[in-house]
Amino acid sequence: MEYDYYPYDDEKEDKKRFTFGKLLKYIVIALIVLVYVLMFFRIGISNDTKLAKSFIWTEASVSAYNDKGITVLSQELETYPLTDEDGNVLEMVTFDELSSDGYFKVSNFMYVKETKEVIITLRYNDTCEELYSEKYNVDTSSGELFVFTLTGGANRYTEYTYVTDSRFTYHYRRLIFTGVELSELGTMSIQAYCVGNLDYESPACDMTIYDSHIPTKKVDLDDYLPAKVNPDIQTPPYVSFE
Repeated sequence: MEYDYYPYDDEKEDKKRFTFGKLLKYIVIALIVLVYVLMFFRIGISNDTKLAKSFIWTEASVSAYNDKGITVLSQELETYPLTDEDGNVLEMVTFDELSSDGYFKVSNFMYVKETKEVIITLRYNDTCEELYSEKYNVDTSSGELFVFTLTGGANRYTEYTYVTDSRFTYHYRRLIFTGVELSELGTMSIQAYCVGNLDYESPACDMTIYDSHIPTKKVDLDDYLPAKVNPDIQTPPYVSFE
């Protein structure tokens, strides 16, 4: 019995045969997919949590809101030209949300005019926590690793409360400072101090969070109603600076 020969039979066999070229192609495709997965994962974990971007209701802000209402302002720091009296540009003033060592990030500034409260988020990562806890022998399981202050002009503000959050390797502190008269300040900065090294001259970070040259925007409180005191607000332990 004779069988007919069809060339495409050989083509089918070639397609079934596994070759080094096919292996290399699959590896390249897998690497490309992995790169995209890691990229989107990195973007996802670097975005701030919902709490880190939220307005935090305190007893003072709830009381003021129920009385006559409150005005909450926000500001995003951006590059602007610093000019002299004649309008000549002296320099371009720029800001960075990240500290110079990359361990800290500040974001989501808010200010309540009626209660004189500044709300700001500071984020740090596991590497930062390990570095400072080991360097100054701090047991982070028994309390906070950092305490914070605000400075503006000749003023230093040390009274604050906070709420905490975390995502993957990041730790968030949503800080609420009191007694700040924003209209009197040109700029304002936040400092973080490791509790094992409480020296005003040696902050772990010192970052600008407000500049009066940049316009503020009114926050729509509808997204944060009803006005109810956040039950997770904490008060930092008393510490004594050198």
